[in-house]
Amino acid sequence: MTRRAQIAIVGDFNSANVTHEFTNSALEHVGHERLVFGSDRPPVPFPLERSLGHVRALNLATEHERAVLGENAEKLFRLA
Repeated sequence: MTRRAQIAIVGDFNSANVTHEFTNSALEHVGHERLVFGSDRPPVPFPLERSLGHVRALNLATEHERAVLGENAEKLFRLA
């Protein structure tokens, strides 16, 4: 069994620094169950859909995408 790192990887999905490769690397190292989507919305000057598009472009399984886009945050902050 592979042990996944217990680290925080922070990236701004609207930055030129966060690439598809960066995000895939984060998924490989911490797994979809530990990756949490976040945004600066508001007050950033572009639509939220742009940031969500970066996650959707990863073509994750539906349940993994749901986890990254919300369910993991619900668990982390004990909202669910």
